[in-house]
Amino acid sequence: MRDWATGRKLKKIYKKFSTTKPTQKAYIECIHALVNLAEAKDPYTKRHSIKVSNYAVLLAKKLKLPKEEIETIKLAAILHDVGKLGIKGKVLLKGGSLNRPEYEHVKKHSEMGVEIIKPFRFFNEVILIIRHHHEKYDGSGYPDGLNGKNIPLGSRILAIADCYDALTSRRAYRKAYSSQQAMNIMKKENGSKFDSQLLDIFMSCISSGK
Repeated sequence: MRDWATGRKLKKIYKKFSTTKPTQKAYIECIHALVNLAEAKDPYTKRHSIKVSNYAVLLAKKLKLPKEEIETIKLAAILHDVGKLGIKGKVLLKGGSLNRPEYEHVKKHSEMGVEIIKPFRFFNEVILIIRHHHEKYDGSGYPDGLNGKNIPLGSRILAIADCYDALTSRRAYRKAYSSQQAMNIMKKENGSKFDSQLLDIFMSCISSGK
């Protein structure tokens, strides 16, 4: 998939959510700034939100979801890591495994993201997706321990897109995995972490070169 320049791609995405109302345009500009701040704080996730958005949209389109729902999932993917603004830099950029307190701190980022975006009331559906994108299909995820179809569809889609890009991107503590290696790792959690039906469809898309 094409690796879009962050700023240019964001402008195209936000343009679709803009209206003639100056207030809503101001909200969009604020959110644009928040995304840039989050990515500036963590250089290893530069362009991560854009790539996750591309993968999430790929899967959403394959499912033939309504255009409005696809756009909601797209914006949620763009904003899903905004909560990293609330994570301590020394934890976020640690070049090794996190200890238990550090991991528990990082787990708060989805809830922090919700708190940051909450004032933008017309993003209610986006907020729901962001809050639950770290839930697991077997109920062992966070923050609310939702399971199966109780997890919003957009969150289940975002979880797959987020994990795939994280695995295929270089991190502070490891090199990037190849696409095949990433898919092999994700297959091991098919039905436990991920919705197996969605994961199979996503992998089919990636394997076909889309």
